[in-house]
Amino acid sequence: MARVGARHDTLRAVGIGGRSPWIALAVAGHLLAAVAYLLLPWAAGNGTLAGRDFTGRELARLAHNLDVLLPPSAGAAALLPGLALQLVPAVAVAGALLAGVARLSSHPTIALRLSAAAGALTTLVSLVAGALLLAGPAAGDVLSRTPRVGLVLALLGSALAAAGGWTAARRH
Repeated sequence: MARVGARHDTLRAVGIGGRSPWIALAVAGHLLAAVAYLLLPWAAGNGTLAGRDFTGRELARLAHNLDVLLPPSAGAAALLPGLALQLVPAVAVAGALLAGVARLSSHPTIALRLSAAAGALTTLVSLVAGALLLAGPAAGDVLSRTPRVGLVLALLGSALAAAGGWTAARRH
């Protein structure tokens, strides 16, 4: 019986057990959001761009340079979706790092809450991008109104990251 107890103590010492499943969920969610942004298609082309898929990075560039998510008549607000989309991978990686090293911090609860906030922010950006693709005034001309798998996985990953970070912080 002493072996089982010693094994349990060893698992806790390396961070497997207790609240770590929630931390692992937060880290995995953030990394899923970042990978989905960088590598997977978020939108498909329409009209002159038909037959082309756009990752989150390419969609951010289109939104910034060609105003495909908001019309140019929106003024300076037309630049905001592109800028927000460009921040998604940086915020997701920062959230993953915060959750991953929270245990080493002098204030782990704050680090986990910041990780959860990063997940909530990337969730919000993904939701707004999806809404602008579905119903935005300018998206239908150049982009298909159907969000692609990258946007859905980024939304799912960032929501899981927010939930995992928040739950780990509450259990700390």
